[in-house]
Amino acid sequence: MAVSRVDRLRLLMGDIKFADESRKGTIIKAESEEKRIKDAVDEAARVEVERLKAEETQKAAIQGPMASYEGPTITVEYADMDEIMKKIRPQRAKKHAIGELAKPGMDFCPIVAVSKFPYKYMDPQSQISDKVSKGYFANEKFWNREWTLYYIHPPVSVSTTPLVLVPAREVNDFLAWINKRLDLNLRLEGSGRQRGLLIDFPDDGTPRPRYLGTSDSKRMYTAYEHSIPKAFDEMPSTDRSFEAFKRKIEAGIEATKNRKKRSKQKRQQEKALTKSDWSRQLRRAQRYLGLRAQEQEAVSLGRALALDEPVPELAYDVAPRHPFDSDVIFISVDVESYERSHNQITEIGIATLDSRALTGIASGQLARNWQDKVKARHFIIDENAHLVNSKYVDGCPSSFEKQFGISERISIKDAKSHITSCFQISNDEGKHRTIILVGHDIQSDVNFLRALELDIANLPSVLEVMDTANLYSSLKQLDQSTSLANVLCNLGIIGWNLHNAGNDAGYTLQALLAIVVDSLRPESPNTTLEDRIELAKKEAEQQVRDNAEEWAYASLHENDDEGVPLRKSRSSSADGKATTP
Repeated sequence: MAVSRVDRLRLLMGDIKFADESRKGTIIKAESEEKRIKDAVDEAARVEVERLKAEETQKAAIQGPMASYEGPTITVEYADMDEIMKKIRPQRAKKHAIGELAKPGMDFCPIVAVSKFPYKYMDPQSQISDKVSKGYFANEKFWNREWTLYYIHPPVSVSTTPLVLVPAREVNDFLAWINKRLDLNLRLEGSGRQRGLLIDFPDDGTPRPRYLGTSDSKRMYTAYEHSIPKAFDEMPSTDRSFEAFKRKIEAGIEATKNRKKRSKQKRQQEKALTKSDWSRQLRRAQRYLGLRAQEQEAVSLGRALALDEPVPELAYDVAPRHPFDSDVIFISVDVESYERSHNQITEIGIATLDSRALTGIASGQLARNWQDKVKARHFIIDENAHLVNSKYVDGCPSSFEKQFGISERISIKDAKSHITSCFQISNDEGKHRTIILVGHDIQSDVNFLRALELDIANLPSVLEVMDTANLYSSLKQLDQSTSLANVLCNLGIIGWNLHNAGNDAGYTLQALLAIVVDSLRPESPNTTLEDRIELAKKEAEQQVRDNAEEWAYASLHENDDEGVPLRKSRSSSADGKATTP
């Protein structure tokens, strides 16, 4: 008896009425309930149902799937597509209907691009990338998590293959879970939008992703991917918003492709340029704090050197001798969001440091004499005050340090005006002061505030954006970003109650001061390039010797295998179960 795939699915779901009940029983008993449901999904019956539903609207009777059927007469009642999927996955159907549009404003990630995160978006040669890959991505570990799948059809001019997406909040939760276990600072934000790893879908008339299903294995994902319905609607091609949509989808598709191999020389050039940018930014920070000569003054110093005139040495117990370049105010920002729903902002921290407040004050080592000049404000979003992080980080919204100030509760609708007021600082002439925006991995904080329709990085008064994660990497000559907690610890700053937005903003400015001052500390004689190369050689040689000694010890009793292994006792069984003697 030949039964089409669609009829078979209907049979399994109870939507087919058989005239010959004996044949029905024969098929039903062929497989277990679990395997039948899996097969129903894997065989992509939803595509067939969509096709048949389209034919229903054009024909009085459906004949397609019955044409090759030679068995008893079957009366088919074609139920709604959503009703079928409710029976396949009832636990998910209650929350989302198949094909349901995503809410406007949701951020998504191409799931294939996320699956390549340690290989494409981290340094593939680093030990950290290898540890992340082996622990959380390789051998289908990434796919064996529960992912909520959505799909979207790209413009035909871009691709005819649907793009499968997952909500960005799920990816953020996944990275936060890795960060907690490996003490890392992996972030989805930053340049993710430019790289196609993070895609937003506003309510601007362009297509939005549609719900597909929930997958917890590579096999199930593949089945869902093959079951995506074809696109029927013709999308607009002239609207400006559509052009932006097209570029985003192109970037998302590009992100799913394998990382292009670059030459070693090209990689070195790119790293060198990045590190050069960080170093130049650190030198500019020195000028803003009066610790480095401005351009005009540098010419005079060069002339003094040529005439063998003495140049003042930097000293921690002497106030800055150079003018504070650009008369700036440093403003640090930190935003905390709920770990289970990153679009819910819970706290906003704003810290300020007026360079004028440092006039006539010696920095002290690691800028200890300047630290108390940092002022901070802590805003708790009233609507989300009950949301306290505890799974991935220990949130402490009620522990704003007294050295900075007192927490303020505000509503989400008033947040924009409160934050904007913190950036409206005028001089005696009524003109806006120049601002240096500071943060630790600041791009994510900037993105959070953009959700409040506040683009602080592009305010007219903001001269530039400084990231203490990059400045610390420049100071210590590191390739990987360091968490704020570790930066503070390494700089000798005690950071109390981190992950409180107000505290984090204040400590970020204190870290900036310490980094800038420490960058001017004279290098000790043993830190030249030649000495560092020699030290690395000695460490590598010692490691080889230690390894050889360990293996030599292991081979001392090479003829002794300790006999036949003893059978485990009932009480010492590895799985806790009794063993048979």
